[in-house]
Amino acid sequence: MTCDRCARAVDTAVGNVAGVVASHTRAADGVARVVAAPGVSPDAIAAAVRAAGYTVVSVSRAADGDDDDAGDAPLDLLIVGAGSAGFAAAIRARELGARVALVERGALGGTCVNVGCVPSKTLIRAAEVVHRALHHGFAGIRFAPPALDFRAVIEDKRHLVAELQQAKYWDVLAAHPDIRLLRGTARLRADGGVDVDGRPVPARNVLIATGSHPHVPAIRGLADAETVTSTELMDLDERPDRLVVLGGGYVGLELGQTFARFGSRVTVLARSRLLSREEPALGAALADYL
Repeated sequence: MTCDRCARAVDTAVGNVAGVVASHTRAADGVARVVAAPGVSPDAIAAAVRAAGYTVVSVSRAADGDDDDAGDAPLDLLIVGAGSAGFAAAIRARELGARVALVERGALGGTCVNVGCVPSKTLIRAAEVVHRALHHGFAGIRFAPPALDFRAVIEDKRHLVAELQQAKYWDVLAAHPDIRLLRGTARLRADGGVDVDGRPVPARNVLIATGSHPHVPAIRGLADAETVTSTELMDLDERPDRLVVLGGGYVGLELGQTFARFGSRVTVLARSRLLSREEPALGAALADYL
């Protein structure tokens, strides 16, 4: 394995194995770290790698206690959520000598790198290239409409997200081996304790840094429509011909404009005015512009 593209190909192949939560392959040494649900066969993972055209030298499971067990002694700090806030807290706590563990059931990195700033701004810039090719302001210069391979644009976005997740989170975690990563869902008990996938994890202090997720409103008939959240919209393989955006906030507006520039027919439905949490003049100016 000699390049990042090979590493991404392995991650894609392994990620298609049922029960695999995450795969992170380092091109430099050809090592893949795979997080999977209980019962996933290492042979199935190895077979997926071979089917992608790569050789498997060896497969080993993490020893009992690696990434899955905080040990018998109580942690000084258990952090629920392994996004930017959780990582910052874990690193600082370790610098102060605390015994720390992070709990995460999904992708490392939280909102920004996975479903927020990085993917949205990547798509915004790609759509801007399409827009500027046809709206450049020079009457004497004419371009043909750009050929848009939407699936390739989404794949580029996925690759960038994977690269930054590796560099900003997995590599950081590897550089701080004293910070433990527990995979699973944390639940707070009535007695103040914490369980991770039903297993007690003793901790003197708990920091909740879980972030948030998009809310789907209870609108009659909405459940029968083909609805997606902002997270799902940025990971579609096919560009929608028509898109109705519920909400006139900045997330809805930037994604609405992005898909309009990609060629979708977009309608924004706002309950009051655009950018209702900002100065009225801003929303009015945007309404005129759009």
